[in-house]
Order: sequence, then structure tokens, then C-alpha cells
Amino acid sequence: MPEITGQTRLYAIMGEPIAQVRAPMVFNRLFAEAGLDACMTAFQVAPENLKTALDGFYRLANLDGLIVTVPHKMAILPLLAELAPMAARSGAVNVIRRRPQGGWIGEMVDGLGFAEGVRTAGHDVAGRRVLLVGAGGAGAAIAFALVEHRCGEIAVFDADPVRAAALVDRLRTDGKAATVAPSSDPAGFPIVINATPLGMRADDPLPLDVARVDPGAVVAEVIMKPRETRLLSLARAQGNPVVLGERMLDYQAPFVLDFFGIPRP
Repeated sequence: MPEITGQTRLYAIMGEPIAQVRAPMVFNRLFAEAGLDACMTAFQVAPENLKTALDGFYRLANLDGLIVTVPHKMAILPLLAELAPMAARSGAVNVIRRRPQGGWIGEMVDGLGFAEGVRTAGHDVAGRRVLLVGAGGAGAAIAFALVEHRCGEIAVFDADPVRAAALVDRLRTDGKAATVAPSSDPAGFPIVINATPLGMRADDPLPLDVARVDPGAVVAEVIMKPRETRLLSLARAQGNPVVLGERMLDYQAPFVLDFFGIPRP
């Protein structure tokens, strides 16, 4: 990594937990490749400290932007002055930057990265039914990105049925075919996505019954650490193609750079 000086522009990712994030490794490499005097680090911010932390970050004149991860992607919305288009549609944010006129503007690029990661892995979502397990910030972003890629009906399941229904209502308002799934049963879906945190810890229950996944159905994940969750390992073992969660970050990186106004290397 290049030497950090008083002129280095700073970026960060904030969330809780934070040990699993890969963003500093990815973006510091990109900054170096682009020859930029910039650095990204990670900040652990508990939910009850979100507003205080955001106020403090705003006062750091050499901090130009933040990536927002769990559990703040929805909670941060009332603290922002403006939402960019995808954030407004999905009701969640994962990147913020200062506005010239004051306050923060937020955008959501998780879904764009996820959809691009699935596409470049060789899986076309056009016209195909999708089971989306998890209607939080990442899930909402993925849903709206998939419809941009002309997917078929999206069935949304969440442990909180109110949250699942709210996402389905937003999708329908946007003119998309969506339903609330009564369970996380993946049978009958050619594309199955885990957009929950289940799988980050070794003792987490599975988000869905892998044995019920159809032969040939794609199983995709948003979790980046561990690199291959138990869900993906079991799906791979029974012959299903899988998409690693790390692809969501790797393929959203250009969109993050664009949002921050940083030239792509």
C-alpha cells in the first residue's frame, strides 16, 4: 500500500460486525492501480451509535465517502439528505458521499454488483423465476437489480413477513411481478438466492433446505466470509451451480468508484 500522508483522501466501510468485510482489500488495490493518494479502512459502528458516528464522519474533512454494510443499510435512510435513484427505489443504501450543498447523499449498488456477478458467472436471469430469501437492504437491492435484467417473477421470503410484504409492494408499485413466498422452500425455482446473514457463523442454521433445490438450479449467496458458506458447499456437492457472495463486491466496485467520483483504473 502507498504511504498514507496528510494529503491522503480517506474512505471507509462501516457496520457491525466488521471483521468479515473485504472492501478495504478490494478498494485499496484499485486505488493503487489508479495511482490515487487514497485509502479505505473499516469502522465498527453499533446501531445505537449510527447517528453520532455519521455526524462525526461528516466533520472529517478528508473523509470523502463511506460504504454502508449490515445492519445500517435501512436504518441510515432518515439520516441522509438525499437518495439517489436506486436507493429510493429499493429503500436501502450501501454507499454515501457528501453533497456540495450539505448533508449526505446515499445510493444502493449492491444489487447492480450482484446481478453483474451472476451474469458474468454464465447465468442469464431473463424470464426466470427467482426465490429471494431475505428482504433486508441487500435483498431489496438485488430484487430491483434483477428486474432491470428482466427476470421473471420474484418470490420473496423473510423471517419478518411484514418486511417481505413491504418489498413486494414496492416491486409491484414499480410494475414488477412479485409475490410473498409462504416459506423458504426452493422447489420449483431455477434461481435461489440467500440474501440473509445466515451462514456467516459456523453454527448458523441454513436459510433454506438445500435438498429441495431443483437439479440444475442456481444457488447464489451474498455472504463473503466464509468464502463458500455451508449453503453453497451443500448445493455444490449435489451438483447445483453456485455463485459466491464475493462476486457481489467484486462486480459492484466500478459502480462504487463512479458514485464516489473516482476514475476507474
